[in-house]
Amino acid sequence: MIAFVRAMDLLSDIKHMMFLSFADAVEKKPELVRGLLRSRFRFSMRSIKRISRTLELLESSLQDDESVDVLSNAVQDIDPQELASLVERACVLFNRMREAKPEVFRNAASQWASSVDPYEAARAVEGIVEDVVEALRPIAPQVMPPLVRGFADLLSEDDGTGEMESALEKLRKALLGKEVMR
Repeated sequence: MIAFVRAMDLLSDIKHMMFLSFADAVEKKPELVRGLLRSRFRFSMRSIKRISRTLELLESSLQDDESVDVLSNAVQDIDPQELASLVERACVLFNRMREAKPEVFRNAASQWASSVDPYEAARAVEGIVEDVVEALRPIAPQVMPPLVRGFADLLSEDDGTGEMESALEKLRKALLGKEVMR
C-alpha cells in the first residue's frame, strides 16, 4: 500500500512538472495562451449546452406526468445520506485538524488574505455584485420575496440555546452602525 501511495505522489509530481514546463513554453506564445483559455471556456459552454438540450428534450418529448416521473426517479437516484456523509466526514476531518493544529488553517487563510490586493478584490466584488444585481433586477420582484421570507424564517428559528438571539443582536447592532461586542 505504501508503494501505491508513493507511486501516486510521483505521478502527481510528474504531472505538476509537465504542467510547469508546458506553462513556461506557452508563456512565450500569447496566441497559444489565448487559444487555451478560449478552449477551456468553449468546453464549459459545451457542457452547459448539453445539459440545456437534455432538459429541453425532457420538457418537449415527455408528457408532464412522464417528465415528473423521470425527474422524480433521477432525484431518488441521488443518495442524500451519502452526500450528507461526505459533508460530515469532511467536517470531522477539518475539526480534528483544527483541534490538533488550530494555527494551520488560520495561517493559510491569513497568508491567502494578505496576498490578495484589497483594492483589486474590492473592485472585482463591487463590479460582480453590480452586474449581478442589474441582471437580476427584472426577476427580483418575483424572486426576492420568497427568498427574504425564507431567510427570515430561518433567522427566527431558535433551539433554546440563545445562540440565534445573540447572533441576531450582533447583526442588529452592526446594521445600526454601533460597535459590536466580541
